[in-house]
Amino acid sequence: MKEGGAFARMEALEEGGATKTQLRMIDYFRASSGMEKCSLPKLAKKLDVAVMTVLRFCRALGYSGYRELCCAIEQESEGQTSDMGCLDSLTSAYAQTIALCAEQMEEGALRRAGELLLGADSVCCCAFGVSRHAAREMHSRLLALGIRSVYEGDAALIRTLLSSFGEGDVLLLFEGEGGRETTDAAVLARANGMKIVAVGCAPASPLSRYADAVLAARGRGDADRRLADLFCQDALALAISEGNRQRKTPPHPPLESRRRA
Repeated sequence: MKEGGAFARMEALEEGGATKTQLRMIDYFRASSGMEKCSLPKLAKKLDVAVMTVLRFCRALGYSGYRELCCAIEQESEGQTSDMGCLDSLTSAYAQTIALCAEQMEEGALRRAGELLLGADSVCCCAFGVSRHAAREMHSRLLALGIRSVYEGDAALIRTLLSSFGEGDVLLLFEGEGGRETTDAAVLARANGMKIVAVGCAPASPLSRYADAVLAARGRGDADRRLADLFCQDALALAISEGNRQRKTPPHPPLESRRRA
């Protein structure tokens, strides 16, 4: 008999080598926290899996069926587990995502990305979907580090914005959920002579073929992706700060100095 609550068992299954389908179901139950009442057929349809696949998942967790799993999740959601148990589970999930991001980062990729951003005349931060927030935040951090930057998260406006950039500029593109849109943005940037730093894309993705530097860190679901984006932001900020220390001068003169000039 398996020990622990429903979410502890899911975590154990995840660490033990869950399948992609099982990982998707684990992400669903974590996100819903068991609060959404859903029949077995409706759940299977929502997850685009067979009913038997859901039942096998329940049995892999040590439950006799879907109803028993739902009861276990409901008990935990009603406060049967301690705050420390919830925090431990969250901390463990964060640690796993960060470790995965570090493993995915290719040797030298961070240094290349930092050098491109430090040497840019201007940086255009763009993203689609859940990664928009990360691109906007990175834009603010670049400004604070003395690097000229603009941000845009609208697909139509990105194309217009990129037409005003050219050689000497860098497109910092968070892949997020963009798919074809991110690839189109990269093609346009490349045609204009821009360098490209791609964040959160797989090494073999279409976007990576156009990028001069690829930070391949990415999570499994939306929550993991947001954490992976934050990891990349911090990593880029550290690389830029280290580059600034080696140069001992900011990449561009302060705004007031430029105005007086």
